[in-house]
Amino acid sequence: MLRQRCTAVDGPPAARTTISAKIVFSGALEGHCIVHVSTAAAGRLTDALLGAEGDWDDQMIDDAVGELCNMIAGGWKSRLGPPASVCHLSVPAVSRTSTREKSQKSPATTRRFYAFDGAILEVALTLS
Repeated sequence: MLRQRCTAVDGPPAARTTISAKIVFSGALEGHCIVHVSTAAAGRLTDALLGAEGDWDDQMIDDAVGELCNMIAGGWKSRLGPPASVCHLSVPAVSRTSTREKSQKSPATTRRFYAFDGAILEVALTLS
């Protein structure tokens, strides 16, 4: 969708500042999807989403990270069968931290790291 090639990698980014977006699943399925990305990677993500390079403000970058999380969570939900496929998705909640915080660990969490355009992002899916 973003015309970017993503490759699964082994470890997290060593970023100091991270932007995270979280979408909550509710109803027939309870859980959440979180995307963590460095501010540099978030800028490249925004370029890819908007189809142009730019000097984006924080709000535009936050919106892009939220939209990526929305696309991942929505794509994952669309692959589920009933009754889980009729769960509700929240709007993305985006936050910025000065140090990378790990997603909460849970036995029901699947965590993957992906490299794209020289940057790394983390996707975590957790079922409650």
